[in-house]
Parts: sequence; C-alpha cells; structure tokens
Amino acid sequence: MSSLSHEYLGIAIVDDDDVYRSYVSALVSKNTRFSVFEASSGEELYRILDSQKVDCIILDYNLGTESGFAVRDRLGERYHSVPPIVMLTGDGRESTVIKALRLGFNDYLAKRELTADGLISAIGRAVQRARDEQRTRAEHERLANMSGVDLVTGLLGQAKLDGRLAQLAAMGHGARSAYAIVLVEMNELHAINESFGLKAGDQALRAFGERLSKAARSSDICGRYSGSSFLIVVDVRSDPGQLQSFCERLTSDLAFRIDLNAASLDLSACIGAALGAEGAGGGTAGADLMKPALDALDAARAAGSPFKISDRRSSAPPSGGAASTTAEPVPSDAGVRPAADQLRTSDRRREPRQRVFKRGQILLPGLGATIDCTVRNQSRRGAGIRIDAPFAVPKEFELLITGDGVRKRVQVRWQIGTDLGVEYIA
Repeated sequence: MSSLSHEYLGIAIVDDDDVYRSYVSALVSKNTRFSVFEASSGEELYRILDSQKVDCIILDYNLGTESGFAVRDRLGERYHSVPPIVMLTGDGRESTVIKALRLGFNDYLAKRELTADGLISAIGRAVQRARDEQRTRAEHERLANMSGVDLVTGLLGQAKLDGRLAQLAAMGHGARSAYAIVLVEMNELHAINESFGLKAGDQALRAFGERLSKAARSSDICGRYSGSSFLIVVDVRSDPGQLQSFCERLTSDLAFRIDLNAASLDLSACIGAALGAEGAGGGTAGADLMKPALDALDAARAAGSPFKISDRRSSAPPSGGAASTTAEPVPSDAGVRPAADQLRTSDRRREPRQRVFKRGQILLPGLGATIDCTVRNQSRRGAGIRIDAPFAVPKEFELLITGDGVRKRVQVRWQIGTDLGVEYIA
C-alpha cells in the first residue's frame, strides 16, 4: 500500500452470498481508511457507482444469475472510466484466471485462501497499477495532441485538421476554390459501443480509419475529426463530377466486414461533401465549408442516401435531392426532450440556432475527468453536443468550447445515446 497508505479509498464488494459478502467486508474494513459499499448484483453495483466514489471493486466470479465477466463487460459499456477490479473466485482453474486478466481484471484471489492482508495488498496493487496506467495514458495523449495524431486510428486528429483548415482559409481565393470538404460518418459506431463495448468500438474505428486512409489519395488531407466523424480535404479542381466520383468510390471502399472477438460486423459510411466557390473573390474558406458539408451529411442521413454534395458555386441543393432539415437531435430551448418521431422533422425551436462543428470538452472536476465532445449547433440559450462514446453524463456540468475559449455551466435537458441537448445556466 506504501504510497496509498495515507489515502481514504472507496471499495465496492459484489457477491450474491450475503454471509460471504459480510465476511469479505469485515476483512476489508480492517483497514480503517477504506469506505466499504456492498452489492449483491451488477445492478446494485451500478447504483453505487452512480452515487459514490469507488476506487476499487471486489467482484465475485459467480453471482448466481450472472457472471463476474458479464458485469465487467457491462461496466465497460456503461462507464467512461471503470475502477480497477479484483476478482474473487472459488474456481482456481488457470483458464478462468487467464480469461479474467484478458478481460481487464486487475488481479484475482482464491476464496479459500483469502486473508485480510492478502486482500488489502491486492487492493493496493490494483489501485496503484490503475493510477500508473492512467498517468501513462495521459502522457500518451499529451504527446499525441502535440503531434496532432488521433490515438485510436493513427490518423490526423482534430487539432491538426483545424490547423490545416486554417491554412486553407489563409490561401488565395483561386487556390482554395479548388478544394472540397468531405465529412465521413461511420454509421455503426454507436450500436457497436452499446452492444459490444468501447474496445470493440475502437477496433471498428481503427479498421474504418485504415480503409479511409487507403481510399484517400496522397494529396488529400485525411483524419478523424470527432467520435465517428472523419474529415477529408480533397483537391478536386472545382470539378463537381470529380467530387461525385470521389464520394462514390469512398462509399464503395468503406462498405466492408470486420471480425471482432464477439461478432462479425458490416461497416458502412454516410458522406456529406461541400465544393468551394469558384472564381476571383468567390473562394470559400475551409472552415466556411464545414457547415454546408455538415448540412449535406444530415441530408444524406435523412434521405437514407450514402452521400450528398453541396455545390457552393450555385444555390443548387445538395446533389441527390433537396436539402433536408436537420437529421440529428437538437436541444429544445423550452427544456423538453423531443419525442422520437420529432427528431428528424422541422425545427420548432423558439430560438434560432446556428449550425456549427466545434471541438468541446465536458469538464467534471469532481470526478477528475474530462470528456471530449463536438458542439453541433448553438443558440442563445443552449447547444447540441455529441460525445465520443456512450456515457452517463451528470445532470449539470461545465462545457468548454475549446476553439472559442467559451466556458458555460449547462444543464442536460435530454440525452439520446451519444447526443445531448443542454441549456445554459445563467
């Protein structure tokens, strides 16, 4: 315990046997700096994690109607960050132990050999190891941010892409009119995260990013912008036919199957593209093309089409059909969560909203956590944001819009999967 001996730690003990759970609790409580929380099932554990600070979980391998492995899987799907877990098992088979360690358990102890010293030492090791790994990940993220590389896919990250868009905006009108912005959304990420967990989602993102990188040309700027969204700045020489062909090829190349540990899944893309204006004085900056590209992506989603193109050289609607209304959930300024059948209908908001595509962060200082997000639209009273993975966001938090340096206290009005509507708190 050395460096942790002076700290108060929250310990959750999960076992469906009331007598044995009380016994384990008594052993853990011999360390007076431990606050102990008891649960007889996964559901009770989730309620504890939602309301208490837990630094380590002692989880029984066999919970009667469910296994400790199943609970561990659901923890990964439900929470952005899972405390270290020590598994208790009466099954001493080597295969069980190996499986536990592969699935993310930090340590294991045999029930028949359990002692207070052994249990307390295992908790200390698990917590210390988890903190060391967290520091290592934070350092990797810092270095990745400095280099501009996305940690999951190995492609350019959002900050680097924003820098390239700024360079494009600084170019002369004639030069930048040759470029188009292509937004590519991986359709299945949310479903994969919910059904198979975040690790499977990262696997799918890496495979998708590899395909996208191979499909892009060497002259294109390509990276992961946020969550399931990728961005390509492509040189098409102001030729809408060339952009159409490029989108058709992307659609084909990004429809493929991957094999995960749990399943074999089909992946696909939805694409929105915007072509810059042509001629002297008509060049459109890269940042200005983001909104029409996002509108085209929404139109493609709403129409069930693989892609749409917005041609800025004229007032024509996105190719493939008229521009549709917003296809994603947006916050209601009246504070009412929209009904499911209203999410893709016309905008009934009392306050006008501005479509944006900005980097943001959800700041949770009480938990020592920061969650990356994308601000998708804004109004005077609120915003619509998208987080990278399913997470039980607190009812109130600080929202930092990093590009603008704006920091707002907000209240969640609704959440559907990774989409949230928030209202600013005065």
